[in-house]
Amino acid sequence: MRPTKILLLLIFIFSQISCSTDGNENSNSGNATGNEPGNSPVVKVYNGFVELKTQAELNNFASKKYTTITEGLLISGNDIISTSGLESLTKVYGNLLIWNTRLTDIDGLKNINIYSLAFPQPNEILKISVLNNELLQNLDGFQGISNAVGDIDINYNTALENIDGLSNLSNISNALEIMGSDSLTNLDGLSGITNPVRKLFIWDNDALTDVSGLSNLPKITGPNSDFSFQNNDAISSLNGLTNLTKIDGQIFINNNALLQNIDGLSNLENCDKLIISNNPMLTNLQGLDKLKYINFNIIISYNNSLANFCGLNTLVTTDSYFEISIDFNLYNPTLVDLQNGNCSL
Repeated sequence: MRPTKILLLLIFIFSQISCSTDGNENSNSGNATGNEPGNSPVVKVYNGFVELKTQAELNNFASKKYTTITEGLLISGNDIISTSGLESLTKVYGNLLIWNTRLTDIDGLKNINIYSLAFPQPNEILKISVLNNELLQNLDGFQGISNAVGDIDINYNTALENIDGLSNLSNISNALEIMGSDSLTNLDGLSGITNPVRKLFIWDNDALTDVSGLSNLPKITGPNSDFSFQNNDAISSLNGLTNLTKIDGQIFINNNALLQNIDGLSNLENCDKLIISNNPMLTNLQGLDKLKYINFNIIISYNNSLANFCGLNTLVTTDSYFEISIDFNLYNPTLVDLQNGNCSL
């Protein structure tokens, strides 16, 4: 064989080897606009679950410019301070989890949307979880997320000032938890939520003064559904929940130091169980004026300023099949007292 032909053959073989990828990566090009062949960005897929445990691992992964992850993303490590470089990611199939980092923002994720797994397990729920990130100030990096999500947990991020980055999200099908965010003053980033959820937990948010971001939430419904509003020490009312007409399960309104009224529940018509306790500034239950049906029982106790139960008048005259326990409030009427109109001091 002539030397020229041998050289050409070696060049061809080398070019084929250099274009191969590893077992977790697929690459192909896609048309940027659908009709301009000159603008064809590479689509680069990581097949599997990605766990980034250190800043070095995150930087290394970011350098490869993946656009898609097929089985979820976990960013978790106490030396992780930046998500810069992950801007190439546009699709994550599976859960998006950010735990125990030292991030102040998540802007590197700003182009991501999340999608259900191609082959989910039975009853598997798509989740966003942001947990124990003590320096995280906002969720602006979630601005690209608009698809339906099963669960959202935003828990114990003590420096978190707002959740406006969730404003393009309109559907949470299962549970929403906002807990332990001591710098969070409002829930405005949830104003796009217009569908029923199964569970709503708002706990231990020391600076929270406004829940009107939930003003478009219509129902809390489904098996074992709950509304739990506890240990939020700065809020004085539940104004902003007036679209909430139905809670299939239990309502817990407990240990809210400055809560003066629950007028925000003024359109609520039914629930299974109602517990209101240890709200020392609560003076009345007028927000329950439209409540017509309780499936099990009511417990109202240890509300030191509560002297007006007239908000229960509709309930006690239309439904007499529930149990009621009223103790250690400023006024403690019996069910008979309430039915006879003796509803306040």
